[in-house]
Amino acid sequence: MDHIGIDVHKIHSQICILSEDGELIERRMRSEPARFAEELGPRQPERILIESATVHMKKLPPQTAYYFNQFASESDWNWHPSDMRKFRAFIHAAHHGRTKLSAPQLKDLLLARGFDDEDASDLAERYQFGRELLTEKPAFNYVRPKNR
Repeated sequence: MDHIGIDVHKIHSQICILSEDGELIERRMRSEPARFAEELGPRQPERILIESATVHMKKLPPQTAYYFNQFASESDWNWHPSDMRKFRAFIHAAHHGRTKLSAPQLKDLLLARGFDDEDASDLAERYQFGRELLTEKPAFNYVRPKNR
């Protein structure tokens, strides 16, 4: 049985095949169903490893990436107040840098950094809430009371 790995991207994908006899085949191809069918179609059913990341650190603006690394590089994330300050700084940097990073994309980045699923999900929800708060216009008009 051959071992197949595919790194999927929007336009091009990288495919790597290690055959039973040890031959290594690497190809770059367009990410189109017809191309995958052409490349993999004649093979016997096999297990295939697919890596598909929605966002990479290199796509984050430098300031956002800096603050992400400040809070996500902690090897023992434990919801300490200083960890949360770093996380809030990251949310502000993402907002002010107009970073196009969704909550699911952040969760993927956190999982890739070794966060467990529960913490990654919770932080992604908090991130989304924080971004919404920073972009939301108040629904009421606050009128300052006159001094009496």
